[in-house]
Amino acid sequence: MDPLAALPPSVAGGASLAALNLKRGNLPNYALATGQTFAAKLHEKPLGEDELMVRAERANGFTFKSIGAADPRFLTETPLWFYILAEAQVPVLNYWREVGQRELNDDDFVSGPCSVSKVGPVGGRILMEVFNGIVDADERSFRNAAPVDWVPMIGTDISFCAILKFAGLAP
Repeated sequence: MDPLAALPPSVAGGASLAALNLKRGNLPNYALATGQTFAAKLHEKPLGEDELMVRAERANGFTFKSIGAADPRFLTETPLWFYILAEAQVPVLNYWREVGQRELNDDDFVSGPCSVSKVGPVGGRILMEVFNGIVDADERSFRNAAPVDWVPMIGTDISFCAILKFAGLAP
């Protein structure tokens, strides 16, 4: 039986992005490797059972429960998309344990200690490989232009503020 068919309604209900990504990654024509397989190929220690958790909503906030509750196979054969999300929430889980596993609230996630999530080794490697592929495929990129001909579109004075202005995120 396909363990993705037994996902809880909070994840699989309707056409949620989570459910679609998980199911699409399991289709025969995609058949993505598990997160643990990717981690092993990158010589990274795979996430442990205590890190493969899903956020569960409660009346007054959020708590966490094991992904193994949906299907124990997920603890050793975690779908890649979920694995990448689990990597990113490791700092949140560490904080949750640090504060005695109390329920977390929106403030914890928006601007509090849980706003520190970032991609982990597997997610970061995949992300950078995609960016590298895009740069390699762009005939106008710095990799494909003659070194003296290439100039960044935002000019040579590159700062974080300049990047935000270029992206239209700052005046």
